[in-house]
Amino acid sequence: MRRYCIFRTDRIGDLVLTLPMAEAIKRHDPEAHVTFCVQDYTRSLAELNPWIDDILSIPARDLNGGDAAFSAELKHRGFDVAVFAYPRPRLSLAA
Repeated sequence: MRRYCIFRTDRIGDLVLTLPMAEAIKRHDPEAHVTFCVQDYTRSLAELNPWIDDILSIPARDLNGGDAAFSAELKHRGFDVAVFAYPRPRLSLAA
């Protein structure tokens, strides 16, 4: 099973436009495990998507990737693929 993490940590409308990625991945790879990494305030929206298996909420203070605990959490989850739908260079270093 391939593990995907899709990062969409900017605005709520941008998250709405990115949510269909979960369905596209699942249709291509039905055994895939899809996690979305979102800001705390958009978590409830992501929870409504039946194609998403797990959600990581990231506090606004960690959006620049400076939190070692968050980086460790990402490594612990063992993602095979990380998709940065809104690139934040420092956040990508955490993955």
